[in-house]
Amino acid sequence: MTKSGGGSLTLGTNAGGFTGGITVNRGTLRLAGATFTNTTNAIVLTNDTTLVGSGQWGGALQAGSNSALTFEVGAVPAGTALLRAASATFSGSNTVTLTVPTNAVPGTYPLLSVTGSISGFSNVSLASSVTNFAWSQLILSNNTIFAILATNAPTLPTAWHNPAATENLLSPPGSMRSPAYDLTGGTNLTIYTAFRRLNNPGYGTA
Repeated sequence: MTKSGGGSLTLGTNAGGFTGGITVNRGTLRLAGATFTNTTNAIVLTNDTTLVGSGQWGGALQAGSNSALTFEVGAVPAGTALLRAASATFSGSNTVTLTVPTNAVPGTYPLLSVTGSISGFSNVSLASSVTNFAWSQLILSNNTIFAILATNAPTLPTAWHNPAATENLLSPPGSMRSPAYDLTGGTNLTIYTAFRRLNNPGYGTA
């Protein structure tokens, strides 16, 4: 199926028997919680199109340049991702928009999970700040894209090269570079991410 009009097309819960693929050339495709496990074909978002909603898709998700995903999250993080697919590929500049209820709590919200792999995650960013949350960040873990929502921005310390020099590992915030560190002098190395800390006792590599 090919969507060519500039409006919105919704596939509801009674469309689970659909077995084909979908190419979105214009406008918005909405998945209204349907389960499409009978298809192994792809949803293809061409440039400047949008996918909204939740559900399970048996095939791949292929997001072209400047295409967008919109997720309508609940008041608390769900146990499973809103959208599930076989794999996902992001090409070019892709954005994620979050629609969040006013009573949503801080937490880690699963948005998109796949049984295979997610490629091109570095092309994905939040389209804008999230209402009522001072800090928000997308992360990829275990083939799932999560949105972390917090009322306060985390403090991101630095890591020590040696007792006399520091270097900020987070450039830009939320992403880590991987430089080499000489720890043979007994220097303690502490690596910080937004919420986790890894301590090295002083020797070897981290």
